[in-house]
Amino acid sequence: MRCFVSCLALALGMPVAASAQAGGPLLSPATSPGDRITVTTVDGAQVTGRLLRDGAGTLVLGSNDGEQPIPHAEINRVTRFHNRFLFGPLIGLGAGLAVGVPAKQRFDNEAADGNTVLAWSVGLGLAVGALIDLVNGSDRTIYARPGPVSRLQFQTARGSAEVGWAVVW
Repeated sequence: MRCFVSCLALALGMPVAASAQAGGPLLSPATSPGDRITVTTVDGAQVTGRLLRDGAGTLVLGSNDGEQPIPHAEINRVTRFHNRFLFGPLIGLGAGLAVGVPAKQRFDNEAADGNTVLAWSVGLGLAVGALIDLVNGSDRTIYARPGPVSRLQFQTARGSAEVGWAVVW
């Protein structure tokens, strides 16, 4: 009887959850129109473009081919291209200082202008670090269809214990 009630609750609860998700947006509010995203569909095809709209059960991408609507039910994964612009300049600043400070002391001891050498090395380090970060972007997963979940279950029944393994979709 307990199994029947569990199956009935699962069967009745599933359409409610699916219908609640079908009308709303699929992506988080941090994603805005104009972001460059790549959508991987259930059949493995990848569609890349700029996000135009997300809602009413459809994700709409804009690309060179025009608007491409993709139903939420067909989306397996969504990734967004992200340029990092913080760590490269910081590392470049550190490298510029590591080279520039000893060079400044050396040039000051030789009766030359060490401040110019320090400024050039720090500026060059910042510029190279920023350039490397702009070129070296990455894709971040912003949506992934939940897959099967496996879990270990412990059940007790009148003095005996059972251990079971279950896969739940």
